[in-house]
Amino acid sequence: MNRGRVSTQVFLCFLMMMFLMVAAGCSGSDNAAAPAQTISGKAAAGGAIIGTVTIKDANGVEHGPTTIAADGSYSIDVSGMPPPYALRADGYVGGREYHLYSGAVSTDVNGTINITPFTDLIIANMAGQIAASYYTSGNFSSLTPDALATAETALQTILQPILTAMGIDAGIDLLRTSFNTDHTGLDAVIDVVKVTVDPVTVQATLTNVINNETVTLNIAAGGTTTDPAFTDTGVTPAVVTDFQAMFTAWTVTFTNLFATGLPSETALGALIADPFLEGGQDRGSWLTRMTTDSTNIGMKITSVNLVSLDEANGKATVTITGTQGGGKTMNGPDAGYCLMVKQGGTWKYAGDGRIAKVGVTADAQYYPYNSGTQIQTGLNLDIEANYTAGAAVQSAVVTGPGLPSGGITLNRQINNEWFYMTAYSSYYTDNHYIMTNDAVIGAIPDNAEYTIKLYNAADGTGTVLATYTSTILKRPLKNSELTTASFPTITPSTQAALEAFSSSGNLTVTWTLPAGLSSDWLQLQLRDTDGTHSMEVDANNLMATDTSTTLTVTTAPTFTVAHGQLWLDAVDAYNRRFSTEIWLF
Repeated sequence: MNRGRVSTQVFLCFLMMMFLMVAAGCSGSDNAAAPAQTISGKAAAGGAIIGTVTIKDANGVEHGPTTIAADGSYSIDVSGMPPPYALRADGYVGGREYHLYSGAVSTDVNGTINITPFTDLIIANMAGQIAASYYTSGNFSSLTPDALATAETALQTILQPILTAMGIDAGIDLLRTSFNTDHTGLDAVIDVVKVTVDPVTVQATLTNVINNETVTLNIAAGGTTTDPAFTDTGVTPAVVTDFQAMFTAWTVTFTNLFATGLPSETALGALIADPFLEGGQDRGSWLTRMTTDSTNIGMKITSVNLVSLDEANGKATVTITGTQGGGKTMNGPDAGYCLMVKQGGTWKYAGDGRIAKVGVTADAQYYPYNSGTQIQTGLNLDIEANYTAGAAVQSAVVTGPGLPSGGITLNRQINNEWFYMTAYSSYYTDNHYIMTNDAVIGAIPDNAEYTIKLYNAADGTGTVLATYTSTILKRPLKNSELTTASFPTITPSTQAALEAFSSSGNLTVTWTLPAGLSSDWLQLQLRDTDGTHSMEVDANNLMATDTSTTLTVTTAPTFTVAHGQLWLDAVDAYNRRFSTEIWLF
């Protein structure tokens, strides 16, 4: 036996085993999943933001977006992304569009970073510029732990009287403390203190909706306070209790009544104040409508946003969001505007307090059979005064972004159905104000507010009976942003039925929907020669996914019909309307 040969073989085997063990070890190291590195928290503004979060790293590279959960939670994987980070939340709450910002440093990885109006202000004050501009710049060298801490402490000092009065510990970190979007704790403070930022003056105004105190911050000077800090006047823990009661009344009690059927007037009436007024309807007519319309089945309120609260007198204003029966999004600010009153120790809904239905909507229209212009965009000015409370209203004047400086005047029709614009030219048609200048459209801001004045005489004369406001979440789409594919398509079989239709009987309408749109409304309208008399047959019971319905005209019009048209409306997530219109004759 050659012992030297055996020893050599053993040695070589030993080396081979060691090599395989090392190789296996290296291979295992390479394949092992590295621990996730995340930034997470809540995105909220008096309610969870319905939308998305994006993030930029130290190189200004944007990542995302990621969808915000129903409770406002978000989480973004930042593995391999160099800090610091700037974050942006985009979406809406309580019928308003929000774009809010926040920031994080390396030590915040795997920790909590919130995105709220307060964090937006912290970033702005730290940067000495509007938070949106800082995010856009992509240069976050000034985003350091010390800078964030200084800006957070300064803002907390201003808010501390309110924080203390609402039972919030002084050790709270407005940027990093975890909270729930249930209108308690930090979320309740966000409900009470509203933040608005003026990009022109580079100033922020904080308003306490309980006592209407304001504090103005000079962002360009790093958040220098130009007004006294907040006091705690009128702010008590009862504020939280009261708003919690309103929140529960809408999201639980009201929602449960419509979950699987229609409630009785008695059951719904327990939640409704007396007196009551909504769009001119009194309490009785409103209750009858709500408890007999099958499209209300499945209605769900998911968010309640506090606008004002007079605790001493038991009065409040809130906006609500959610889904209507059939799944249509309820996010229009006017549709969700609610007055609340405390009666018998219970917060009840008192309507919107308006003598007429008024509203402004971003609206695009498609006329597939026009020989000329087929697509138009602009604003729909909707004024209806069909109930006793609005009987004296004869005209309205609407002013706001994108409209002429003197506003638009609308007069009541003879048969009192709706109001039409008094001036007709290439820019006006019925109550749809057409906009041909994309630069003007582009200048309309998010949450654009319009003022509607109602008069007791024609042409905007006489006494002002009421003044209201209406807000649109997003501007109308520009002419250059619209194509025929943007609109619902009415099928050829429907067009044949329309051409054969006269003024009574059944009319079946079928259509297809573009992605991102929900069916909302269908109307057959019959009019006389000059449009002063009209008759409408509506399909208000459309579900979000409907693509067919039948309209029935049971009684012939009392006037001579000269024109007829069919309107089909669909809406997007921002309550912008996309209408397809076909003329019948």
